[in-house]
Amino acid sequence: MNPGSKLETRPLPPVSADAGMAFGMRIGKLDSDEAEDRRLVFDIPMPGSRPTQAIDRVSLQPALAPLSIGMFGASTGAAAALVAATRRPEVVAAVVPRGARRDLALDHLPAVQVPSLLTVGAEDHEVLELSRIAAGALGCPCQIEVVPGVTHLFGEAGALERVAVLATACFETRFGAACRPQAG
Repeated sequence: MNPGSKLETRPLPPVSADAGMAFGMRIGKLDSDEAEDRRLVFDIPMPGSRPTQAIDRVSLQPALAPLSIGMFGASTGAAAALVAATRRPEVVAAVVPRGARRDLALDHLPAVQVPSLLTVGAEDHEVLELSRIAAGALGCPCQIEVVPGVTHLFGEAGALERVAVLATACFETRFGAACRPQAG
């Protein structure tokens, strides 16, 4: 199966473009050799390094360096996004994890200092409980958004569009207040 066709790895719809934002980078947590070792999939500090490296590269680009970054992640990518936010809090303005596996970053959650919007399907009772635990552990303002009628992988019609709208609203709010000042 093509990894891009899996439900948990589908990109968000382009709702953010209408708001003048770009969800432009899709970062693999592991390279193809690393993905062969299933233990690494759940070794969150390691996959968390890829988003951190991407943040560093973006920050080196003169046109992009003054911009704030919003992190979005699904499944284990949600945990990786939260870990990256702890590593670069001066750049990351907000984190919007979708669905499960925030529990894999529990040791890192108290260090998250940027506002977070945890999105979870209403029919995913286990992840809803994990989200409540994660929210209590976060060291930042946090909101849980429960998406009605949605299950674990957000495969229902309109589910990802709803998450895209929620993420865009969160990022619009944060970027207005949290953009890094221009040097000079």
